[in-house]
Amino acid sequence: MHIMFVCTGNICRSPMGELLLTRYLAGTTVQVSSAGTRGLPRCQMDPSSARLMTSVNIEPSGFRSRRLTRSMAESADLILCFEKEQRKDIVALAPGAVDDGALDRADADGRVVEKVPRAARLADRGTDPARELGKGVRRREARPGALPVAFAHEAVPVDG
Repeated sequence: MHIMFVCTGNICRSPMGELLLTRYLAGTTVQVSSAGTRGLPRCQMDPSSARLMTSVNIEPSGFRSRRLTRSMAESADLILCFEKEQRKDIVALAPGAVDDGALDRADADGRVVEKVPRAARLADRGTDPARELGKGVRRREARPGALPVAFAHEAVPVDG
């Protein structure tokens, strides 16, 4: 499983996501990376973001930014981005690799009866995004196909 955080410059938000989730998932087989849609190649993390990482005992000095490529997008199992514009850029870069970000609800015969956006599901259920991430990771590992691209504040798709 490969999770990628994407922001614009890959020096503030997405590197923090990469470093935090890497620590959170230490000891698992999940790989975490980050890139920017307009990434500033080989730059260090923004000083304010680096201070935040240092404050939680994560060493940011080895981080170097990367510009998102089609190959990177297509190699990720899950991409988490922060803004609608970034999602549009990802879709433009790798259109065949991205799904619509909604879950299909099917009837007993497997016919799609409605599409349910992630944000609506979370609001209705009052669920914990971290728990949803775990379920989404398991779901994604069980079903290859088009990769989800979610806003980072939304949980990944889950079953039922």
